[in-house]
Amino acid sequence: MEGIKTNIPANLLVGYVMTHEVAWQICDSLMEFSHIGQTRADIEEKEVQNKGLITILESGQSCQVFNPKSDQYGGFEDLVEWSNEDDLLILVDNELMLCIAACDKTKVLTM
Repeated sequence: MEGIKTNIPANLLVGYVMTHEVAWQICDSLMEFSHIGQTRADIEEKEVQNKGLITILESGQSCQVFNPKSDQYGGFEDLVEWSNEDDLLILVDNELMLCIAACDKTKVLTM
């Protein structure tokens, strides 16, 4: 029997990703890192790189905490293997996985 999943509102994750660097992976793709910029030029350049991530998050219907010890993660092996045990993994619509650093785990879970 599958355990109860913790859901996180997609719009809150968009706000978090816009202001914090996170590791992420689209299913069966390479792992990437989001970027936040310090200058206007940095922000504009990084927005292009983050567009796929933000687009998926903005339309996300299901953003659930992912447990690599019990949940299946085919297509997200790189991110799951790269992450630390204390990191927070979030699966978005079975299409995208985010890795939130352990230091921000509580902040994200209480958003």
